[in-house]
Amino acid sequence: MTNLDYRLAHLPEDQRKAAQQALVSGSWIAIRRALSSFKSLPLAGQGQEITLGLLSTFNVESVLPALELGLRTIPCRPTFHLAPLDSVEQQLLNPGSETYSQNTFANVVLWRLEELLPELFFCESHGQNGELQSKIDILSRRIQRLLESYARHGSVPLFISTFPFPSRVSCPVFASQQYPGPYSAFSWLNHEIYRLASNQDRVRIFDLFAWSAHEGSQFYDLQMDFFARQPFAVKSAISLGLFLARNLKPLLASRRKVLAVDLDNTLWGGILGEDGVEHLRIGNDFPGNLFLRIQREILQLKDKGTLLVLLSKNTEADVQQAFSVLPDMLLRWDDFACRKINFEHKYLNLHAAADELGLGTDSFAFLDDADYEREQMCAFDPEVLVLNQRSDPVHMLQRDRKSVV
Repeated sequence: MTNLDYRLAHLPEDQRKAAQQALVSGSWIAIRRALSSFKSLPLAGQGQEITLGLLSTFNVESVLPALELGLRTIPCRPTFHLAPLDSVEQQLLNPGSETYSQNTFANVVLWRLEELLPELFFCESHGQNGELQSKIDILSRRIQRLLESYARHGSVPLFISTFPFPSRVSCPVFASQQYPGPYSAFSWLNHEIYRLASNQDRVRIFDLFAWSAHEGSQFYDLQMDFFARQPFAVKSAISLGLFLARNLKPLLASRRKVLAVDLDNTLWGGILGEDGVEHLRIGNDFPGNLFLRIQREILQLKDKGTLLVLLSKNTEADVQQAFSVLPDMLLRWDDFACRKINFEHKYLNLHAAADELGLGTDSFAFLDDADYEREQMCAFDPEVLVLNQRSDPVHMLQRDRKSVV
């Protein structure tokens, strides 16, 4: 299973294949076919109808089908309200603007430094340190005013994008040595967006920088950028839609409150009952470092409020001993709200844990290396979200944690 499959694995087979084909081919025809496939589902299976407000400094109208495809994977039925191009400030600073009057589910600001501070990207500007720094400071204050205005007048979430990595900088080696310069300004302003957004309840970060760093330079279509102020290659436009869906999904999908997790070859390497405590692999060296990282990820989920349940086919005394003597364990015995350690079927133990916690099984996500256990969970309790489709720990790490939180 490839990386892109992780984002699509939860879809019905026909829709998953259609979305996969669109991503692989980078074809607008494939995108339209995939959209038709999603729209052929029964209405109840298409998800909630939402309107998304888009405010941008570059043209996004031509990539709306790709954004729609990404959002339909949540699932939802999106429509878009596009503010006039280059009207971000006019819209957000004016409480009577369409952004505030439209009945949107959320608003998204998409912008680039190429439009907001174009002189930053040319060699002749790099030496004008005082003047350039003044313009950077002014832009930071402009962003602050926008977020403060939305905090006063907005009633739905606002996703404010960081600045994606620039598509082109003249004299890039020279530019990397300049302060202030394009790269230093880019990093500092993104830091400011994070800082300013953290002070506003309704404002969330839409991290285009992280997305562009993951996509690399291939996400740009330089010709389309010059021709239509639309910078995205087709494949990247679909990827952007999936990234947007990932950010919106917590607002639409019910949160999984509990993570039920296996032990052997999941939280540590090896099988306790066969290998003994002394041969379990957990630590800073491979392969123990993979299981240590899985534990770190799970501990972060616990710190954010997710309940942990331990499901293990072992003897409880042996498990307690392993927790007490393994020096590199991050997770502790008491980190688990409920422990079901016996040789009963995992799905039955999960039901018992749900009863004990007073929650439905639709509140549970499940992580287990054993194909049999995952398949049995899917068959007997399809409401449980099975997080991984393969047994190897790398796959477990790559699987989207946001499915839980």
